[in-house]
Amino acid sequence: MATITLFPLSLAHCKVRTPNMKSPHLIIFLVIFFINDSIAADPATSIIFTTLGRSRYAFDIFSLPIDTTGTEIQLTDGNSVNFNGYFASSFNGNPITNPTFVNPQSTHLVYVTERNGSSSIYLDSIYHSGVDSTRKRSVLEAELTRYQHRLVGGSGGRISMKDRPSLVGDFLVYVSTHEETGVGRTSWAAVYSTQLSTKVTRRLTPQGVADFSPAVSPSGLWTAVASSGEKGWGGEVQELDTDIYVFLTQDGSRRVKVVEHGGWPSWSDESTLFFHRQSDDGWWSIYMAILPKNKPFTVNSVTTQRVTPPGLHAFTPAASVTKKNIIAVATRRPGSDYRHIELYDIRVRKQ
Repeated sequence: MATITLFPLSLAHCKVRTPNMKSPHLIIFLVIFFINDSIAADPATSIIFTTLGRSRYAFDIFSLPIDTTGTEIQLTDGNSVNFNGYFASSFNGNPITNPTFVNPQSTHLVYVTERNGSSSIYLDSIYHSGVDSTRKRSVLEAELTRYQHRLVGGSGGRISMKDRPSLVGDFLVYVSTHEETGVGRTSWAAVYSTQLSTKVTRRLTPQGVADFSPAVSPSGLWTAVASSGEKGWGGEVQELDTDIYVFLTQDGSRRVKVVEHGGWPSWSDESTLFFHRQSDDGWWSIYMAILPKNKPFTVNSVTTQRVTPPGLHAFTPAASVTKKNIIAVATRRPGSDYRHIELYDIRVRKQ
């Protein structure tokens, strides 16, 4: 006779959105162990599990110019699932630079990929040799020259989830679940910094705390995260109960809560953060937080204001460092079964 035991895995905590979901959902995956009594003494055990959706499909990162009429370009290589990309402005002397692939017009893309069966973070340096961006997409993509480098994860070690990377000089900042907490029903997610030249990794999140969605300020001085803090995850599913914390990117010190009730921070400059939250009227909306320049950061010293209006769901803001009045947001409008990417001008509150 077989027995069935269910074990919740904290490392599998993740927010999953589908076109039919009105808000971010937290999915806790269950691993089902089937142990046959006749082989119970055998240390070998089979694990039967399921995945959400198809096990093999392509998911890629694309770019589209916002100032001129241009063509949408696929930046990643179509291999496996690629998401949460970050444009690195330069290498700053990183040793990962390929001397045969140096071009000032290259695009440096850091992103998460699930190729080879595990989560890892890659850097692609992409150069387009053509000058006419209005040609067919297939022609433009065929002219891309790519240098690809795996930064962390996917090397045959302990399998873990990686997410939301940022490159700051020689340091990669990201969230990972490679360290277990040793406590049941707790999240393993924490923010780490890996020096790429030495491969030395440092934990920036305090022990016993889970951090999500790290965002590094334009100067690299500060990192903002969504975190449930010392209270931990309370079992919520429809909406994660997180606040926004800020700390020094170098070592995680001077950590302080700056916004209550918020997630997915994004910097536009050293004192301006955008984030999303579900408003009192039920709509997921984008908010702006202004941090003080001449006094300590606290919840009371930071001013917040709503940016997107009721009537549509807006989440996961991406702020522009060069065009500070523009943010890109994912939206879900009434009557639509799909999410869209929309640009929002905060000066005129117009999309």
